[in-house]
Order: sequence, then C-alpha cells, then structure tokens
Amino acid sequence: MALNKRVLLTAISVIFLIYNNCTQNLSGVETTNGYTVVASSNSIEGVAPKFSRVFLFDTSYIPYIGKGLGVVQVADEQGYYSFTCDSGVYNVLIVDPISNNSGIIKNVTCKNQRSYLESHRGKLKKTGSVSGKIESDSKMKYLVFLSGLDYHEVVSENGSYKFENVPPGEYIIQIILLDQSYPSGFRWGEKVPVFVNQGENSVIDF
Repeated sequence: MALNKRVLLTAISVIFLIYNNCTQNLSGVETTNGYTVVASSNSIEGVAPKFSRVFLFDTSYIPYIGKGLGVVQVADEQGYYSFTCDSGVYNVLIVDPISNNSGIIKNVTCKNQRSYLESHRGKLKKTGSVSGKIESDSKMKYLVFLSGLDYHEVVSENGSYKFENVPPGEYIIQIILLDQSYPSGFRWGEKVPVFVNQGENSVIDF
C-alpha cells in the first residue's frame, strides 16, 4: 500500500474515533477502545487497539466445513490492519487480546467501483455468550454455528454447545447435519435468530 494512502486512512480513522468519543484519558494514560473499518474497491482496512486480532469473513462463510473466506491478522503497534478483498459483502470482528472486549461490523461491502469508499466506526464492548442443547434421536453429528462467523461446535445427539466471547448484537444461529456422506454432503437444519447482551448468556435449544 502506498504510504500516502495509509496516512490518509489513519487520519480518517482518528477523526472518527474522536468524533465517536472513543478515546479517554485515565490517570494520564491514554486508552482507546474504538475502532474503524474502511472499505474500498479492493480492500478493508482500519485502526483498532494495538495488537488486536482482526477477523474477516464473507457473509456466506461456514466454519468447520471450510466454505467461504475466513482470515485473521493482528493489528500493528499503531493499531493499523489491512485486508485485500474481492467484490463482496463481509463481516469484520475485532478482539482486544488484553481486555477480551470485542466489536463487530456486519455487511461491509467491497465494490469493484472506482473511488468507492465505505466507512464504519464502533467501540469494543464486554462480550456475552450463547449456549444450548440439541435433542435428537438421530446418530448424526451436528455443526452449530453463528452465520458468517467462526463461532462453532460439532455436537452429537443430545449434545450441548457454547460460544464464548461473542460481541453484543443480533445473530443467526444455524445447524447443519453432517451425515455419513460428509464431507461430500451435508444437510441444512434449523436457523434461529439470537440476541447477545453484554455479560449475559443467551440460551437457544434445538
């Protein structure tokens, strides 16, 4: 990436963070819990707390099965991160490794369009969790996951699952039946909306 583009992006991000009151000063030490996500024609980049883990998933991503794009990188000492991406729609998940607070921006769009620019900002927040149980007489295994993200577990009949450290917000939890022909074949199961609150566990049973 050209240096001037990176400087411009950093300047935009700083403006967003200040506008969003994401920067505080505690006992003379500046701490930042804000982040920005900027999408262009061929990249998604931004600024987050330094050394944050930044995950990029396309919205059709299915964990475990390996369908769709799912990648991760660590923000540098200035909090800068950058992904090259094709035209499409993506979810961006940011996790601070120190506080374990996180944030998510969904449906970020990369467009193969000259001068395209889409900007988002947010704050990292305390996370919640999702748990539940699958009751079935079948001997199949089930893949339970949050749509477009990497939170997942594979469980057997009458098995339980739990997703920890989920950013607050609304998600779709899905089930895939892994039959005897897997990985060549699988069947879609139920799809249920779930809302995650800070510091709380949301229970979804199937």
